[in-house]
Amino acid sequence: MARSPFLLPLALLPLALLPFMTGCPVYQVCTDDLRYALDITVVDADGAPVTGATGTYSVDGGAETDCEGSYQGTVTCGAEAAGELTVIISASGYQDETLTRVVDADECHVIGQEVELTLTATD
Repeated sequence: MARSPFLLPLALLPLALLPFMTGCPVYQVCTDDLRYALDITVVDADGAPVTGATGTYSVDGGAETDCEGSYQGTVTCGAEAAGELTVIISASGYQDETLTRVVDADECHVIGQEVELTLTATD
């Protein structure tokens, strides 16, 4: 009599479900990498990157902090900062712009967002 190839996997199914049935926690392995809440691409009215843009941010109305990075028209803010972020972006020759975003986090890191912000020239 031939054995079904599905019997062994079905027989092991209760063992695979054992941690869930016993109430044992299932742990998520977190990484050591640093994640940012917002990557803001700063552009002018024509859509060209605004180099030299900088920013400050606050989380949930707290103290204002400098954004961590600014490179070729992208400003990076909120190292592992979750909550309501209010960001003020500045650049020479442009009006300051403010944006607010709510950034969530999972068990390990913030869930970053990419945003495009258009600055208005001061003429």
